[in-house]
Amino acid sequence: MKTNVQGLFVYGTFKDEKIQKKIFERAIKQSNATLHGYYIDNSEKYYDIVAGSEDDYISGKFLYLDTKDLLRADQWENVPLYVKEVVEVDLENGERLPAYIYKKSISSQKPSKLKDFSSIANAVDSYSEVDKLVLNRDDEYPISDMYLFYPVRISYDFDDEAVKSPSAERIISRLNEMKDNEINEKVWSKMSHLIIASEYIYSLNKSEYPVSCNFILLKNKDDENGICHPEIGVLILTFTSLVYNPYDFYRNAIDNKLYLGGKRGISDFLEGKGITIIDKPTFALFTYEEIEEKLRRKLFSLDSSESRIDLTVSNKSSIYASDNGVIDILHDFHPVYYKRLANQSFILSSLQRFMLQVGNLLRNNKYKSPSALNLSKVISNAIEEENLRM
Repeated sequence: MKTNVQGLFVYGTFKDEKIQKKIFERAIKQSNATLHGYYIDNSEKYYDIVAGSEDDYISGKFLYLDTKDLLRADQWENVPLYVKEVVEVDLENGERLPAYIYKKSISSQKPSKLKDFSSIANAVDSYSEVDKLVLNRDDEYPISDMYLFYPVRISYDFDDEAVKSPSAERIISRLNEMKDNEINEKVWSKMSHLIIASEYIYSLNKSEYPVSCNFILLKNKDDENGICHPEIGVLILTFTSLVYNPYDFYRNAIDNKLYLGGKRGISDFLEGKGITIIDKPTFALFTYEEIEEKLRRKLFSLDSSESRIDLTVSNKSSIYASDNGVIDILHDFHPVYYKRLANQSFILSSLQRFMLQVGNLLRNNKYKSPSALNLSKVISNAIEEENLRM
């Protein structure tokens, strides 16, 4: 993981030293800074930064952070609800430096310009929420992106347009960019991708803390030869810079103990949209530093007939796989989620293909357990294909 110091421009919660000590476990070196050409939109509960005229400006702080700090900031900002963009800010010593800012994925249709910066300088109201974050935040595993893959059955009256979520267009555009190699194209040509929801998910843990999740549905396209079944698909739940312990989180997913607000279970939520989960999930975990073998085996042992671990090292990553999931240690774990998504696409495409096979076998009552297909072998074969292609 790159640990070069990088800048984050902040104007509210992160200016507070008490908040910094909770989130980053230390007070952060900072400088007074001004962002020109932007204003703060306060038309909704959570503020946003909006490009304005040359007369607009925001007064704030430039925080000197490393990559791990930026990932911890992501946990608070609930990426991808907010996303990082690069701007230039002016420091009080006359320097102009590049800095990340957090912007909403989808901006307000009727922004309102905030004129009094002092009204957001005090973060007292955020203390309790930060305490919840810190209480639930895992320190056993490195900060990771986690994906849960479910084989699903889609009702015949499922309406694509009725369930589309407008707040996830960025992910769809990045998924479209994944078609740039032959292996991904094999999967893509058979399936259509659709964001059906962006929701907050809770895990039964120390206390309730919501994490942002996108529900991505991969549908089989109609096949005139009858090989693909349009009622079978794959549902992917995406969790960026996961707050929770991956082992506990995956265990709760297997036990159907992940839920939306009001303790509405994920299964109930999906059935209301015409989607039925037909088997337990498989996981993909992407992180920036090596995970101890005992922690890998602990995660792989959940709902797996074997704790088989295969290691593949390439110039991009180190990959471990078992019957129930894949762990990918990325050598270039970019602090911006949408930039590191490209390095995750190979494993994501392989798991899409695997879960599609699971769904089709379940449809024909030929699937007994994950080991019937041997996920680790599927990943190993895909890696060989990729190496030959390169």
